[in-house]
Amino acid sequence: MKNIVLFIVISFISFNGHAQNSSKKVQVDLGLFYSQKSLYRGALIWDSPMLGAGPRFTFFNAITLAGPGLTFFKEFLPGQTLSLGLSYFDDNEPGGPFIFFKDETVDFKNKRGATIDSFLSYEFKFKWMFATKLEFHQDLKRNKGQYLYYEFSTNLIPFVGVGFAAGLGDKKNNQYVYGPDGSGGLGHVDYFVSHFRKGFLPWGGNLLLKYTRVTISKDSNSNADFIRGIDSHDQFNIGAFWAL
Repeated sequence: MKNIVLFIVISFISFNGHAQNSSKKVQVDLGLFYSQKSLYRGALIWDSPMLGAGPRFTFFNAITLAGPGLTFFKEFLPGQTLSLGLSYFDDNEPGGPFIFFKDETVDFKNKRGATIDSFLSYEFKFKWMFATKLEFHQDLKRNKGQYLYYEFSTNLIPFVGVGFAAGLGDKKNNQYVYGPDGSGGLGHVDYFVSHFRKGFLPWGGNLLLKYTRVTISKDSNSNADFIRGIDSHDQFNIGAFWAL
């Protein structure tokens, strides 16, 4: 299944939060997304700018279906949300409704077998001032590895946020992501700046701009077969989202 583009699209639709209109039994959102390149837990998997689109369906303000992912979520206290879900991943040539802006071919970056990931996530948001998120991932099919992701962001001023994130994996996870010579522990560290404007676009659409600096940690991971020293990346993304 060639769906990296939709996977990324849905990731940024999720960045905008879960559907806000709880009065609807079914909420449909549409995302239009530009990505400079595709990364997976710090690893470069497709080095081509691309423009894609994808929908997200939210049922009863509790279940989200988006591309290759299914998520159950519950805001149990104001600003605090628990999520449980499944997602599909492969690193083949991206497929879906998209446009490439540079030719790219399958190579050493695309040697991972397809897999299914389960995750449990806790997110806390305090108004517009800051947000933090902790995710635990368990691979169910390919490598049986475990991965922990933490993210913190704060707004310097309204609409402009800065933050950092880090991903830690056990040996099975990191060898799957970076290559057979990878080692367990800290996998990658990210720093990012973002700009979000609600209702800024025509027809009430939301706009997201995000720049991220990603670095793979540990020489054993940086030099592993799927990375081969290409261990730092600058990534720029633009997302536009509409509630239909």
